[in-house]
Amino acid sequence: MPPELRHLGVLVGQVTLRLLKPECGLDPAWDEEDLGVATQRTVQLLHAHTVPQRESKADVRPLSAPAFSFCFPLLHAGDNPDVLIDEHGPELLPRVNMLLLLTRVISTGAPRLQVLASRCLTALCASAGGNPGCALAEQPEIDVLLEALLAPCFSVRDAALRGLLEMELALPTDPVDASGLSVLRRLWVARFDVEEEGRALAEKLWESLCLELVPELAVSQYRGQAPAALGQLTQLYHQKLYRPPPVLDALGRVISEAPPDQWEARCGIALALNKLSQYLDESEVTPLFLFFVPDALNDRHPEVRRCMLDAALSALNTHGKDNVSSLLPVFEEFLKDAPQDASSSQPCPRPLSRSSSGLAGQAFGQEPPHPLPISLSSLALPLHALSALQLVRTDTGPGVRGGLPAPAGARH
Repeated sequence: MPPELRHLGVLVGQVTLRLLKPECGLDPAWDEEDLGVATQRTVQLLHAHTVPQRESKADVRPLSAPAFSFCFPLLHAGDNPDVLIDEHGPELLPRVNMLLLLTRVISTGAPRLQVLASRCLTALCASAGGNPGCALAEQPEIDVLLEALLAPCFSVRDAALRGLLEMELALPTDPVDASGLSVLRRLWVARFDVEEEGRALAEKLWESLCLELVPELAVSQYRGQAPAALGQLTQLYHQKLYRPPPVLDALGRVISEAPPDQWEARCGIALALNKLSQYLDESEVTPLFLFFVPDALNDRHPEVRRCMLDAALSALNTHGKDNVSSLLPVFEEFLKDAPQDASSSQPCPRPLSRSSSGLAGQAFGQEPPHPLPISLSSLALPLHALSALQLVRTDTGPGVRGGLPAPAGARH
């Protein structure tokens, strides 16, 4: 140390030794001042003697390399969080394992135990919220709560959202970062929870974090994954389409009813396909329509059929003109095997396939290369379907202009 800072050097040496807790004995006079106070005072003196201020002495200058090397152990030891951690505080709690245990208890325990576990989870998250006297949650704890947002049990999702609200200061929000994107994605889905209370909590946290969905970011980063997403969506559709039969005993009596139809999930898949279709390559267009015709447009639930038809329209408007030769055979093959009239027992009778074929012709911007064999007299489409689909003119029978004739009894 410079001669004029000799007394400061002695102070730095004394405080550094106290921070390092050596096995040798120290002068008891050094312990008269609280260690935290002494450390703060020493660092402030170093700053005052080495960092020029607006109204400072002229002899203030940086330390030489040997002097800085002598002071560095003080700065390093004073910044070591292990020295100042209170063993009775929240820093040393095994929060990840505690969160995993509490979420499991909430999902499987008795109602009274669920309430107690939920309160404990909220208090645990508050202890890691980054407020004064609290620890700051790290990514592993946050990941446990984000994963809990996918739980089928609403009590778990509710507790996870309340825990995330307590950890607001610790949550990453940068969508460019993987952890921030994970928070944004999970909270975006939680805003559409089936339970109103869950939606309100997610919306409150979304607004508190000032999150904003940036579609362009997702498209630019994950556009190449559109084909894989298409395969996953079609596979998920067939999983949600399956409905196990009721369980019967040896005498044919029903032991357990069949589970309810998951048509809402299939509607969600249709909405996802609607948004995904614009990012598909041309090589994926034909597989998409091989899924639409006949599977998705032949769904047993009318609302799913409507959503799938909207998705097919979106795909046709985007890719139809560039894929005429590959898409027309798809419709023709289905028309060839479809039922001949609207009274068929099929969930989606031939008129719907005819509508899709005519709509394809509209999206292609041209007449079909040859008439599609179908009897118009057997079609009985509702009036709203005719006005929505805007069928193109075909030459399949006399008196047909600008689309199909209005069904009998329809009012204009």
